[in-house]
Amino acid sequence: MTTLVGNGSLGCVAEAARNRRGNHTAKLLARGHEVVCFADVVGDAKLQAVQGSECTEHDKEDSGHHDDEQHSPDPHLWLDPVLAQDLVRSAAQHVEVALKARGGWTEDEAMSMAARKDALLARVAAMDHEYRERLIDAKGKPIVTHHDAFARLAKRYDLRVAAVVRIGSSSESSPGDIAKVMSAVKESGARAIFREPQSNASGAERIAQLAGVKLLVLDPLGDGDWFTMMRANLDALCEGLGEEKSGVADQDAERK
Repeated sequence: MTTLVGNGSLGCVAEAARNRRGNHTAKLLARGHEVVCFADVVGDAKLQAVQGSECTEHDKEDSGHHDDEQHSPDPHLWLDPVLAQDLVRSAAQHVEVALKARGGWTEDEAMSMAARKDALLARVAAMDHEYRERLIDAKGKPIVTHHDAFARLAKRYDLRVAAVVRIGSSSESSPGDIAKVMSAVKESGARAIFREPQSNASGAERIAQLAGVKLLVLDPLGDGDWFTMMRANLDALCEGLGEEKSGVADQDAERK
């Protein structure tokens, strides 16, 4: 069995996987797993910083402790269905190498791997098509998000990140934070603020209430089902952008 370890943003996990170090990785190896690191699958060429046109106007005016965040690589490749297809192809190649290294690569395995890869690529490509179809009239429309997780997705589908609500889970939003985001919401005409289910919602709730806009959810992690997560995010985007929420058949469900 081959196990994918790390998400590309956790350098210590990635390094432990590469060097066969760490308790978790050691246990996997002891059980006969071959470890493939997600950071290796991604590759340095893909894991590039999101800068320039993808920075919000609010970000460009901001300074201080956010500088490192703005210039560090954006690891959220899985939220872009086009890049997710590249990850599927790369993961298949790395799994093949890993299986060959331990003598587990056979002609039957190769045929099975190719079939599974093609099927998965078709489903991910269909998700990309669904995003394009349902967001076709939303080009240039603004979104306000809870943190910088959706810049790649926004760029892919020509959306505009007007502001990012950077509020820590253990701190209250300052009057300055509220004023900046409210100003961005007003100037951009954003209809909603998108919070994340993994974060404290109180700050985003307060700003949405004061700004008189909807508070919706965009989930960057999900519960393990990428397709369910991506479709739920698409529904939320359509609702927050004033597009039709439904009208597209649940194509993925039909494939199962």
